[in-house]
Amino acid sequence: MREINLFFDDKAQLDLNSFWIYSNFQASIVLDDKDLKEKTINTLKLINNKTSDKIYHCNKNDEVDVFLEDYVYYCLALLSYYEIEGNDKYLNILIEKMNETWELFFDQKNKLLQKNKIGDNDLFVNPIDINDNNIPNGNSVFLNLCNKMNLITKENHWLDKTEILKKTFHSLINYNSTQMFSYIKSLDLLEENISFTFHGNNEKFNEIIKILLKKYFSRASFVYEKSTKEDFIIVCRNKVCSDKIYEINSIESFLQYEKSI
Repeated sequence: MREINLFFDDKAQLDLNSFWIYSNFQASIVLDDKDLKEKTINTLKLINNKTSDKIYHCNKNDEVDVFLEDYVYYCLALLSYYEIEGNDKYLNILIEKMNETWELFFDQKNKLLQKNKIGDNDLFVNPIDINDNNIPNGNSVFLNLCNKMNLITKENHWLDKTEILKKTFHSLINYNSTQMFSYIKSLDLLEENISFTFHGNNEKFNEIIKILLKKYFSRASFVYEKSTKEDFIIVCRNKVCSDKIYEINSIESFLQYEKSI
């Protein structure tokens, strides 16, 4: 029999590349791999340059040019860079793209973000897709992003968006739980809602940040308040916050105590 060679196209999808960046950031934390982190940051910069005028799925001129997951996972990559480095460089871009995501994809009737842009509904793309596929659904990821944006920016409209999506998820999950595993995780994280806010010069807390990232990067929010003159850390869990903290043992003690209540 003649061997048949499989065909692979040369398209580079934004959602999968952004998810790859997020995964590499996480791997660099676990492995303490500075080289991997720098390569990942450079890849994010490359994607940012390529999408500076327009976010697109594969090609700028495709008829269906962008999907929800392209926006959401790009935002996840930008936010991960901020949380790991405490660098505000891409924070304004993140805020802009998060707002764009809501404006372009939120379906007022179903109270969910739909798969393709509201103005581009067609017969070939199912507008509402709540199932997880090869990567977690954009709705569940966007819920976590909204919660983090509320903590970082202190803007209440992110909390409003979080509550809208949370209410919709709870109404759907009983009927579609086998296809919505990422939603269950997102709702659990939202319930626990752990955050670490570093006030002042966060470089003084580099070792503490490294320890916390390794243990809590996928479970908590990391916020940097650089305008504060005093250097301290505030830890919150499920809307209960600590006093000013200065060392790692106090952080772990607070979290253990709050978990036991």
